[in-house]
Amino acid sequence: GPVNLNRLAVLRDLVDRPDLKYPAFVPAVPRALTAASGLFAAIRADVIWKVMAPREFFRFGGSYEGVAGVKEYTALLFSDYHLARLNPRTVTAKGEEVWGMFDAEALHRPSGRYVRFDISLHWRMKDGQIAEQQCFFDTASVLIQQGVLATEAA
Repeated sequence: GPVNLNRLAVLRDLVDRPDLKYPAFVPAVPRALTAASGLFAAIRADVIWKVMAPREFFRFGGSYEGVAGVKEYTALLFSDYHLARLNPRTVTAKGEEVWGMFDAEALHRPSGRYVRFDISLHWRMKDGQIAEQQCFFDTASVLIQQGVLATEAA
């Protein structure tokens, strides 16, 4: 028959293996976003922030302007995702253009699933701050991992 999730949830407390347990989620704004040296200190007041993702699937997709726009973006992003890992694979700069390729992993809160993906970021700098940001990632792969898109067996 079907699994009784209430009984299954009790097992977590019966198993004495802390190495297998995820820490309890506590909603909070990431420290990097509130620290003086964080994201908001790195962007210009008139920043343009673009995320190449369809809003039908990713509420944070689209274009945002200014610090208020970036705050809206981060609120939308972190309401659905908890970023567990963002490791730089390569970052290169020439003049005021910076490109970065990162390995990312995030918890998709609505589904409870972890998703892994590559993310490319492009920054245009001005006077040492980010004037424009563009973000690219494989949206189809993320949707498949979240269980939104089905894949057919070959």
